[in-house]
Amino acid sequence: MNNILKSLLPHKVCLKASEGELQISEWVKGKWEPTTRIKLPKGGSRLWLVSEQNTQFQYREYPADVVGSSGLEEAVLLDLEAWSPWGRLSGYFFFSKKEKNQWQVAVWVWDQTQERRSQEVASNITITHVMPEQAFQVLSCPITEGGALLLRTEKNNNHCILINEQGVPTQQTVITTAAEGVRFKRSIGRVIGSLNTVFTINGDEPLPAWLPEIEQKRLQLRPPKGKALSQARLDGSYESYDPFKWKKPVIALLVLWLIYLLGQSFILWSRTSEVESKLQEERVLGKDLLVLRDKVRVMHTQIKHNAYLRQRQSREMILLAQLTQRLPLDAWLLSVVIDNKWASIQGKALDAASIGAALEGLAGIDHIAYEGEIKLDPATQRQAFHIKLHFSGSDS
Repeated sequence: MNNILKSLLPHKVCLKASEGELQISEWVKGKWEPTTRIKLPKGGSRLWLVSEQNTQFQYREYPADVVGSSGLEEAVLLDLEAWSPWGRLSGYFFFSKKEKNQWQVAVWVWDQTQERRSQEVASNITITHVMPEQAFQVLSCPITEGGALLLRTEKNNNHCILINEQGVPTQQTVITTAAEGVRFKRSIGRVIGSLNTVFTINGDEPLPAWLPEIEQKRLQLRPPKGKALSQARLDGSYESYDPFKWKKPVIALLVLWLIYLLGQSFILWSRTSEVESKLQEERVLGKDLLVLRDKVRVMHTQIKHNAYLRQRQSREMILLAQLTQRLPLDAWLLSVVIDNKWASIQGKALDAASIGAALEGLAGIDHIAYEGEIKLDPATQRQAFHIKLHFSGSDS
């Protein structure tokens, strides 16, 4: 399992030339371990450190309202041509922080031609990144409130880098005597009083006498990453695990994916709008159909009522016509009342008892019955009658 993890993790190697000899360190289990092997695993970063004696340092500031982030490197290049002893042939490395509308920039330069000759000791190793040794050390320092001092002691010399609160080195010097240390302390003035931490690289050695009592911490060197690592990359060299290598293609894929999602969203929105439009049309059509249904019901009711009225009117006309034909000449009707089931006739005749027999067989009549008694009217000498006729097909 450990071997699989090692093959998947990026392999980081740090190289530098010291007195003409190649020194190699590998990042193993969270720390740099010296190694003597020349055959290194493929992939990962091969970081070449330019030694301090071969570099020059400058701290520069640029107004952010004049120099944008995209034009910062161009401003640094134009500037270093004026102060670098190697001019346009300079190799360079810088990193920056923006503070209160001001770019704070730390710049290191070196003789690129000479450094290529120094790299010949590692001719069998493909170098992917180049960075000054001091920048490598500064990038390992945590940002500290009040700033910090990075101290490396070598051959009784104190190599000092003053770092501000933003993590940007502002001053770099080599102190060889106590008097130079006092002068350095005076040159940084009030800054020395606000320092909270001294990071040492060589271990827990006693601090120089010219330094005030400040908390001392041993610096754990770490591989650079992110923008700083990208800044140190050589042109034309890439490492498979470097995220900045894939930055542009990943951004392009994300943009294409975003365009695809926007296209799908637009298609979905247009189809949703179309469906909502159709649903609205269907709602309007449904309302029209409901109105039309109500109108049809009303018309159907009216038709049935008219048919009933026509049927009733036809039935009444037929009944009256038959009565006119069947009743004797000496009989006349006083009233005719017709409803859905019955027709009630009242009148007078010389022989009222024969009226019922005369009405037998009327079309549409299935039952004939006298109501009450037949009485003689002395005034007219006629008999009064009341007969009810039941229509065929209606309930009793």
